[in-house]
Amino acid sequence: MEVLKSRAVPTGPQVSQTLTFITEEEKEVERYDTEIQKLRRAMDRLESEKDEIQGKIRDRRGWISISRSDDDDGDGLELYISPKHISSRTLSLSHVSSQWRNAAISLPQLWSSITVYLDARPEFHDADSLAALYLQRAKNHPLKLHLVVRTGTSPAMLPHYLGQQGCSILRVLISALPWCRRLVVEIPDEFLDFLYDHYQETLSYPLLESFSDHISEDDRQGSFLEISRFWRILGNAPRLKKICLSSDFLVDADVLPYGQLTDVDLLSGYNAVYILQVCANITTFMVTGFYERSPLLLDTPVVAQNLRCLKLHGCNSDDLAAFFKSVTLPSLISLSVDSYSPGRGPPSLVWICEDEFISMLERSLAPLQELNLLFGEVYPTSNGLMQILRLCRQLTSLEIDTSMVVYDNFTEQRAFVPKLLEGLMVAEGSPHGPCMAPRLAEIVMKEEATSESAALRIAEAALSMAQSRVSSEAPSLKRLQLNLKYRANPGVEASTSQMLKEECFELARKGLVCEFFLEVSSRKTSAEVVQTY
Repeated sequence: MEVLKSRAVPTGPQVSQTLTFITEEEKEVERYDTEIQKLRRAMDRLESEKDEIQGKIRDRRGWISISRSDDDDGDGLELYISPKHISSRTLSLSHVSSQWRNAAISLPQLWSSITVYLDARPEFHDADSLAALYLQRAKNHPLKLHLVVRTGTSPAMLPHYLGQQGCSILRVLISALPWCRRLVVEIPDEFLDFLYDHYQETLSYPLLESFSDHISEDDRQGSFLEISRFWRILGNAPRLKKICLSSDFLVDADVLPYGQLTDVDLLSGYNAVYILQVCANITTFMVTGFYERSPLLLDTPVVAQNLRCLKLHGCNSDDLAAFFKSVTLPSLISLSVDSYSPGRGPPSLVWICEDEFISMLERSLAPLQELNLLFGEVYPTSNGLMQILRLCRQLTSLEIDTSMVVYDNFTEQRAFVPKLLEGLMVAEGSPHGPCMAPRLAEIVMKEEATSESAALRIAEAALSMAQSRVSSEAPSLKRLQLNLKYRANPGVEASTSQMLKEECFELARKGLVCEFFLEVSSRKTSAEVVQTY
């Protein structure tokens, strides 16, 4: 190479030797090209053979797809009957060919899911026969039934309103209740009694595991003293574990087998504390709102010894305060709370149940691993949130959503999200790793900033916190997600996104999944999404 850089003129022998080198090297390049072409052809052949095999796999799976479709309850292939529409996919599939027919008939679970929605006289003359056919082919496989009757008439007028066909469909399905595993009912009690009067056998639920009562309080006319005989039998359902109730009616009637229930979903939280008291084996509990009735409280706090998962959605913060004050949850693993301003009394922007929530955590000493907090119209204090996290030493997943908080000058000055992120940082050189939530592996934060500068502060604090955690002696953080809405002009937005990208790439090299969702608040769609893996 030094000779090439010099101004020396090559001699004849040198030129000849150089040409020989060039010729040999060109032949070498040709050999490489030949080998590369061979390898490419081999790769193309392998890719083609792989595609052919994958095509065969798809074809074979398609041929037997009827036996692989959906779950054991036949969801997606259910029989659906309404006054003007019938969907019977399993029956249609069984008519494709003799092979499909044999496959369908050999799988009773594909015939075991039936939904009936009647709000008028059915236009079909064979719907009851179709329902009977499904029950026949389901054999003794446990059933999933969803029964809906919506009328504006009295029970005595039910035969006229639904017609002979409609009543016949309901009687066919009611006769199948002893084989029902999952039952959803939206039939007013007086109509249930009317149908029961025409049912000749003793009704029972020996296989029932999951029951949902979707009858609202407004649809019930009488008191719990007049409860339908259908529901009184629920207390004797030996396998019933899961219930979903749209009203307090069945709880007030005291007909449920509380001792065996493990999964309870209430669309009214009035009896929430009572449920935790009487359901000794409950492990999963979901409450959606307290509405106009504050929770029914007991003289002494309830200890829900086996509760592992609690979800409180759409609840006023004053009702939450009363609830947290009344319960102790020593086995809680997962907790999700979304709360709003007080439902009674003067409006408040403060999360007034914060102290009661902290006290509940202190006395429960639960091994909480997953915590989701959504604040709508109210905001927590940064000190309160940090105290909550100090109590959750085993926490692995944290989600905090303050994107719906109503900001004013006071809350903007507090800037609790940046302060919280700062509190989650690990001091450089810390020998023991994070002092707050040391096992935290996933952090999701959703925030709406009031300005570009506030958005930048939040983003910088999140990145600094993540950097400190992945660089600590005992790193545990694996994923960071920040959903950030703010107002920004295009120039600032682009530069902010570029900065985030560079920081995310740096964290990704250290094994952290870092996702930033940036949305200009004046738009309906995200301005830009930055994702790094």
